[in-house]
Amino acid sequence: MEPLESRLNLSVSFSAHINFQPKASAVPSGYVADTGTPVAKRVNGLNYGWSTDVSASAVDRKVPGAGIYSTYIPMNSRLAWEIILPNGTYSVSLSAGDATRVGGVYQLDVNGKQFLTGTPTRRQHILKAAHNVTVTNNRLILTSEKSATAANIDAIDVTSIATTSSLQSSTNVIQAHGGDIVYHNGVYYWYGENKNAPTTTQRKIGQPRANVVGVSVYESLDLHTWDYRGLALPVGTGDLSPSGVVERPKVLYNAHTHQWVMWMHIDNATYTDSRVGVAVSDSPIGPFTYRGSFKPLGRMSRDMTVFQDDDGVAYLVFTTDNNDSLRIAQMNSSYTALTGKNVKPFSGQGQREAPQLFKRDGRYYLITSGATWFKPNAAMYAVSSKVLGKYKPMGNPISGTGASTTFSSQGAFAFEDVATGNWYLLADQWNTKNLGASKYVFLPIKFSGSKITLGSPTKWRLGVFA
Repeated sequence: MEPLESRLNLSVSFSAHINFQPKASAVPSGYVADTGTPVAKRVNGLNYGWSTDVSASAVDRKVPGAGIYSTYIPMNSRLAWEIILPNGTYSVSLSAGDATRVGGVYQLDVNGKQFLTGTPTRRQHILKAAHNVTVTNNRLILTSEKSATAANIDAIDVTSIATTSSLQSSTNVIQAHGGDIVYHNGVYYWYGENKNAPTTTQRKIGQPRANVVGVSVYESLDLHTWDYRGLALPVGTGDLSPSGVVERPKVLYNAHTHQWVMWMHIDNATYTDSRVGVAVSDSPIGPFTYRGSFKPLGRMSRDMTVFQDDDGVAYLVFTTDNNDSLRIAQMNSSYTALTGKNVKPFSGQGQREAPQLFKRDGRYYLITSGATWFKPNAAMYAVSSKVLGKYKPMGNPISGTGASTTFSSQGAFAFEDVATGNWYLLADQWNTKNLGASKYVFLPIKFSGSKITLGSPTKWRLGVFA
């Protein structure tokens, strides 16, 4: 199984991330604004713009949490947008659509070749395409075909790539360990630990560690192609200092407050502090503002996850009592604290960690691993008819080869492929000698009544990354 990798390449010498928006709108983090003015050199050093002034047509839908997809500038076949840049090969990613409306036929070209086509739907408001483009005349030009009936341009990302660079490079492996995948407005967001730092051994506990880098975020429309959007929560001071522990980050979107809320395991290097941290953002790609940490229900907390029920109520699931037990605790309406309502889902199952809670057809499933640090072990699952009810232990969801090690992995998050209705368990295959080079597998979850089974990753391949 090859590592899942991002579309970003090595040897970056030119990079432009441009959001199309009205001048008065806030510029999303990591982007510069195009407000519809003609081609000119900008104060940011980039040289880009339109064939004529279209600033009066720029739109901001003011959709909370939509980030770069909340604004756009409409294009037609009489207009062109371009950026001036050195000749070479570029990774180009284009987003188009209206966060509040659907319909229309999009046919967008880059340098005279069809680049993005399609029609926005209720399930997928935003269209995205990514291709490599070779520039030979110092210009990358975006146009709309005459037969198109819509062309609302949201954002464009242009990054130079070296022709000799390899997507197999370990420096280009997705850095999103122990995380979760969130689907919102047609886009999947993958959050996780960035472990792109040297792996050392913490002598007191005899376990590998990598200094904190931050929490990465990636975007995808299809679970196959992932675009890196940066550090949603970067390394900092205090709880977020490099010498500490920031693990198992999980993100929820709160439709009531229109905020994105991140929960994570906060600890010191010897795992004796054992708290949860909370951060919030108005955008799915951040930056998240760290709110601080606490001991949930006054208890120690190590591995954890989050769960959002159909009624919008959210829950924290965390290991406690030195991994001897778990708690499922209800969050408040802002998803930033706990109400006090909680349950111990089961007992007598030994030490468990890496919890994943999800719901399908009215049943709640809780998958956990054994507690052997980074060494893979057998998974166990339990089932309940109530989120804060008692969970019936059902044993190992895997039989035969791979059962004793969960296919050499540890679960991180269970999610649904919205396009197919299939469910998968995102899991980490830890590399204890180089944590940053750890791989991922997606294990298919099969349902039969109240029972589930986890399939082998070798029998289901995620696009080109299998």
